[in-house]
Amino acid sequence: MGLAAGNILRNPDLILNRPVLLDPITPSSTVTQNTLLRTLEKVLHTTFTISHVDVDKIHRNALVVLEKWKEGGELEEGKAQMGKAMKGLGVCNQFYEGDDEGHAEDLERTVQNELVGVETMQLEDAVKDALERYGQDCQVVQGMYNVEACEL
Repeated sequence: MGLAAGNILRNPDLILNRPVLLDPITPSSTVTQNTLLRTLEKVLHTTFTISHVDVDKIHRNALVVLEKWKEGGELEEGKAQMGKAMKGLGVCNQFYEGDDEGHAEDLERTVQNELVGVETMQLEDAVKDALERYGQDCQVVQGMYNVEACEL
């Protein structure tokens, strides 16, 4: 992201007044929580104990909280749940694993990495790089998987 931002600032005319979709993971790699978990287990030569959460419930509840906040009702309760709602939406949107035929091909056609100098890499290489940079006990990485449902 930093490299892309720097290159955009150096030459803003390339993307002026339009969005640019970036995807640093090679398109043949489908990044989901499960593929990321399998890759991490392979790289670390271990098996993790996992617990499943109802991601659809997290998503539904997060949307309800956001809607209440937009309508101005229950502001204090909405504020208290906002962090969980945003985290839940981030996880739901980032690691969607539903049936989405054709999405990967459409995404591949719209990604413009080369426009802003972003190089692609395989998922396994990205995991190894993250572990080398941040270590195995990085709280940011662990935080993505310790998701509490946004209760109503």
